[in-house]
Amino acid sequence: PFFISPAYSVPRMTIWRSAPLRSKTSDDYFWGPPLIVGGLVLAGSGSGSELPTARGRLSAYSLRNGRKLWSTAMVPPGGNGGGILAPPAVGRGTGSVWVATGSPYKTVPGPNPGTAAIVEIALRDGRVLWTDQVYPADRRGFDFNSAVLLLGRRAVAANKDGIYAWDRIARRRLWHRRLTPASEKPGGTAGPTDGPEGGPIATDG
Repeated sequence: PFFISPAYSVPRMTIWRSAPLRSKTSDDYFWGPPLIVGGLVLAGSGSGSELPTARGRLSAYSLRNGRKLWSTAMVPPGGNGGGILAPPAVGRGTGSVWVATGSPYKTVPGPNPGTAAIVEIALRDGRVLWTDQVYPADRRGFDFNSAVLLLGRRAVAANKDGIYAWDRIARRRLWHRRLTPASEKPGGTAGPTDGPEGGPIATDG
């Protein structure tokens, strides 16, 4: 991530530049804009080319100097996918940050936890506090593409298969509303060209 000076009276300049996040086995790509809160810069990432060895991550950097403070993978070692495709959302007064994740890049045995899920993470150290995997072992591409919208007790996010809501205090799923077929053919995949993308959502409160 870069932090750019917003001042209009002086030429814009790069204040700091973080070390690259990607490794020899990943091609980490920042899909959505970062979120700045409490001296932290929070940025979600995923594979730029759906590399099957890559894992989605939420990373926290110091706003002051760009030092990486923590970086939490959304799936365990051996898993893949779980890319964070939209900005994170911070719950005020809870000390936690919420993200929604994408599908696996490649099918692996078992549920591949952390993919196609909503995840609550501790702001202080990046610990995963709670997760609800909506589509275990997803083979159809049911990504969560939106940021998590926080409204009182509710957390809401858009998936390619519609809108989902949770009670984030009780940590339980409340409802799901499909808006349109998730794929052209029953049982088919919900890819970028043959299914809804489930982008940003808004509320009037």
